[in-house]
Amino acid sequence: MFSFGSDTPFMLLAKLKVKKDKVPEYLEIADKKYKAVEADEPGMLHHTFDQDPDEALRFVCSEVYKNDDALLAPLANPALGVYL
Repeated sequence: MFSFGSDTPFMLLAKLKVKKDKVPEYLEIADKKYKAVEADEPGMLHHTFDQDPDEALRFVCSEVYKNDDALLAPLANPALGVYL
């Protein structure tokens, strides 16, 4: 039996669809967000950012966090506010 708690690693998966005329702007903002994440969030163990090969306007982001606190810390990152 599994036991999950606040110290359990977990994965966050987000799928986004961007308006066709906003893709370049979105990619620029996403790039800044992920550079900030890599620099300031040691609790993120792994992340990927991909464009859906079957739908050019859909992007998929996956992030693996060490624990609950590692997820909560980035919510204060200014780059995340711009991204959202």
